[in-house]
Amino acid sequence: MPSVFATRFFDVASPRLRDHFGEAVSLVRGAVETTGVTAVVTTHEYQGDGQDGFVTTFVFTDFVFDVADYVFSSVVVAPRKGDHIKRTVDGTTYTYEVLPVPSGRVCEWSDKSVGQWRVHAKFIDS
Repeated sequence: MPSVFATRFFDVASPRLRDHFGEAVSLVRGAVETTGVTAVVTTHEYQGDGQDGFVTTFVFTDFVFDVADYVFSSVVVAPRKGDHIKRTVDGTTYTYEVLPVPSGRVCEWSDKSVGQWRVHAKFIDS
């Protein structure tokens, strides 16, 4: 269990990180698109067993969202495989597909208070 200091520190720091490092993205599930959602975008390496028996490193783009912001048709939902995330950088829109990391998860809690998702995605198109 995290200390009271760690929990309070994260509760104070998290919104500031989002305010300073977050960017507007769109969430797409099927024909439904939610625009103007703020996410902090990071890159992470995950390791898993390859088909040849060797450990393989996979690089994913992770998007950190407030749980309450992962919405389709006014309903808060959990991220799932196949969702798309669009982000625009310098006028170019990049599309990522939500996919599981080697552990099999497409997302996990980003914080101890379970208020944010860390959603794993791979770049698919620009």
